Amino acid sequence: MSSRFIFIGAASKLAKEVYQRMDNKDDIFLISRYKNIVGVPSESQATVRDYNPISVQNAISKLPVKDKTVIIFFNGTSDQQPFFSIDAANMESLWRINFHTPLLLTQMFLKNEFSKDVRFIFLSSSRAEYGDKGIVLYSATKAALKAAVKSLALEYAKIQKYFYIISLGFFDCGLINEISDTKVKILMDRSCIADFVEVDELIRCLELASNNKSLTGSVLYCDNGYRG
Repeated sequence: MSSRFIFIGAASKLAKEVYQRMDNKDDIFLISRYKNIVGVPSESQATVRDYNPISVQNAISKLPVKDKTVIIFFNGTSDQQPFFSIDAANMESLWRINFHTPLLLTQMFLKNEFSKDVRFIFLSSSRAEYGDKGIVLYSATKAALKAAVKSLALEYAKIQKYFYIISLGFFDCGLINEISDTKVKILMDRSCIADFVEVDELIRCLELASNNKSLTGSVLYCDNGYRG
């Protein structure tokens, strides 16, 4: 069976790390918001401002049809500040990036038959799932996404559309760089393995989800045993 991976939010540091370590790069298409990714052929990527669904559709409509398409959502942001200090504009922005945009793109993919078998993988956060100080909205958006994924899995399994969440721990890149070293150590100590998660472990989780339809609607944990 021929497969294609589509990365949404491909300019994130974690997405780049995953891309560099994955085999069959010819079967990976990268979509980012603002600029092309250095070292990736132009025919293997597209820049779509704010992930407009129509523009994303146009970008991938020219790709050869594959038996299976796996869409991985790397896009996301966090508040990282006391709740009282977040204004309405920032609230709306965070909800748009973390929740509305992934669902609007999911809706677009469901309306267009890019492949018979389509897998949607949403990356979440175990810290957000447990809740923590300073990430009220981040936790809320991830909880909403988890509920949406379960409902989508129930609604679309009969037509070979499958949905998964991978709940992440801490990687030595991305959002962790916004946290002080002291806070990082405290967070690490909440995990069974007090260290960064290896990118290769995430790739194995992605492969597990993309090859197992029986896991649809499930949350896979790639977090070194984070305990909150």
